[in-house]
Amino acid sequence: MQSSYATKLIDLIESKAENIAKQWAADVMKHNRTPSYHSLPKDLVIEQGINFYRLFGKCPWRTFLMKKPKIFPGNMRKNSTSKNTPA
Repeated sequence: MQSSYATKLIDLIESKAENIAKQWAADVMKHNRTPSYHSLPKDLVIEQGINFYRLFGKCPWRTFLMKKPKIFPGNMRKNSTSKNTPA
């Protein structure tokens, strides 16, 4: 089940899709690791971002993010005073 904090965050991201997309587009169009975006029209890049962020809550990772994290014995600290302290 989805937590209320996750729901609020997803709702916020989707409601601010245009603002977030504009900031993302400005960054991706000049960053040296995303050269394929450099020559694209800015409106097209912004539209791609808006479409992504408006559908953010419907992305496949949603169910993954809503699961409780699992702690495995191999991830425990060796000299910990608590038995369940993650590494």
